[in-house]
Amino acid sequence: MTKKKVTIRLAERGDLDQLVQMWVDLMNLTAEVNTRYRLRAGADELQRAVFLDLLKRNDSFVIVAVAGPKLIGFVNGYFAYPSKVFAQSTIGVIENLFVVEPWRRHGIGRELVNRSVAWLKHFGAMELHVNVVPKNIVSLKFWRAMEFDVHRVAMVKEP
Repeated sequence: MTKKKVTIRLAERGDLDQLVQMWVDLMNLTAEVNTRYRLRAGADELQRAVFLDLLKRNDSFVIVAVAGPKLIGFVNGYFAYPSKVFAQSTIGVIENLFVVEPWRRHGIGRELVNRSVAWLKHFGAMELHVNVVPKNIVSLKFWRAMEFDVHRVAMVKEP
């Protein structure tokens, strides 16, 4: 990796091809620790439509890290609104975070998360959530370093 200036910015429509490819790479990495994340045929086109929708909405974001002409990372998230029976506040969700291999451990993931947190707080999130596959030890360590803590545990059983 050559030293290039990294820019963090909101994603644009022209980023879609690279964005979708990074998402596929993220899902393939995730499938290594949880086979439930294996992609089916056409998943990339379905995700392209999801990203297009996210780019149009006011309650979601896609932020990218760029070095030269290439995207080297992304994060996306949205707001979740709790059931009206609870008094809790609006929840900001960080859905996906990915940095391409040669750029990992250079603070880019941390900066993407910091920008996400700032965006979510600016627009009213009072609590932030992220889901982590328990077997992904690297991810767990990262999120703990970002001051996230376990809030609840989801349990799964095969019927």
